[in-house]
Amino acid sequence: QRGQVARDRLAKRLAQTPAVSEAEDEAPFLHLFLSVDPLEQSARQHLPDFPTFMSIMKADPLPFDNFFSRSGGYVARQTAGNEQRRRVFTWELFEEGHAFITLPINCINANHGDWLDGYSHADKFTRYVGKHMPNARVLDLNYVFALAGAVCAQYRALLANQGIYSPIFAKAHVENVWRATPFIDISSYIDSIEERGLPVIQDESVLAPPGDDLASMVVLPEVAAARFQNGLPDHDSLIHDAVWVSLPVFHALGIAPDLPRAGAEELAYVLERALRVARNRPPT
Repeated sequence: QRGQVARDRLAKRLAQTPAVSEAEDEAPFLHLFLSVDPLEQSARQHLPDFPTFMSIMKADPLPFDNFFSRSGGYVARQTAGNEQRRRVFTWELFEEGHAFITLPINCINANHGDWLDGYSHADKFTRYVGKHMPNARVLDLNYVFALAGAVCAQYRALLANQGIYSPIFAKAHVENVWRATPFIDISSYIDSIEERGLPVIQDESVLAPPGDDLASMVVLPEVAAARFQNGLPDHDSLIHDAVWVSLPVFHALGIAPDLPRAGAEELAYVLERALRVARNRPPT
């Protein structure tokens, strides 16, 4: 019976969605759940003290700028340049050791193709969308790979501060994406559109990988203390985590697994273009 309670609790955590304002009701979000103890079997408290939490979360690779406590944990957010009352890029850390991270996904109406200006393959993509699905909701997924690796690295840094180097269990949950079309700036995906057509997401929300039990979670292996540099896991560990967390997300959102693998070299550098595009994006 205790085991069933733990499994039910985990299923609820994996599918949880944060409360948002009415203006954000239909906004797409990517949520990541990370834990070293998803069934809460250790009965261990995993929270660092608050100054340590702030220090780690202010640092690279994902510097946050807004910090406060909550019942049973802490919250860090990236608020610079954003409406602070909204569900911005948010990290919630719980005393059980779980991390729940929300990333808003840029959703662009295909009629505003200039929002993609600066990506290497934007012209070809917007021409095809304009011809076949001119009013498409386009999801800009060019942050997902890099942020998946960075989030895992920062979570590992929080754990390493407490001497914990255990494997990490991960699950992604994407919501409000029904009938949207993904965009990722790699040639293998853009070239595939001519043969396969545009993906149109058939689910309102989706777990990636599918399933809401422990066996369905991605397991990221232990990273030994010797492989940490300046408090963060080494580059190979970061890339490994990024691949294993992001590939199920791409798959769930219509980008078949062969395409990111074929475009792996481009994928490693797509964040640089995404940041440049965001800086040059016209105001709404």
